[in-house]
Amino acid sequence: MSLHSKGLSIALVVLLACGESEPTSLTGLQLQAATAGSIKFLTQANPTVVGMEALFTGGLVVDDNGCIRLDSPDDATVIWPHGYRLDLVAGVGLVRDDHGRAVGLLDGDFALAGGEVPELPPAMGFTQSDASYLAVHCPGRYWIVNGG
Repeated sequence: MSLHSKGLSIALVVLLACGESEPTSLTGLQLQAATAGSIKFLTQANPTVVGMEALFTGGLVVDDNGCIRLDSPDDATVIWPHGYRLDLVAGVGLVRDDHGRAVGLLDGDFALAGGEVPELPPAMGFTQSDASYLAVHCPGRYWIVNGG
């Protein structure tokens, strides 16, 4: 069974200064966008049962394109599990899990189980349109966070 059949694809949630809005589809992509800010908060579109077993500990940074990246030499863009969201609290991004529990602040340290991939190939369930879109908007490597 391929990872694609397990529902591994991503949703793009773009968060602006305050509030949230309903996700909207982007033509030709397996992505969704909720516009309420300038930070690109990438999430998997569906829950997954497959995950990688590496651990990243450290900070996260937001680059000039609004992509959330690991604060490391690889600076991989973070892809969060299905159902995660980003809220702005006093101007700081607060990541919440699919149950609404706080995971961490963007200006703090994180421990993220998952793994890094150099690209989003179809074999991992991502479409070519997903990969092409992200190559333009958040190029580089990707850290796929496991759900908890």
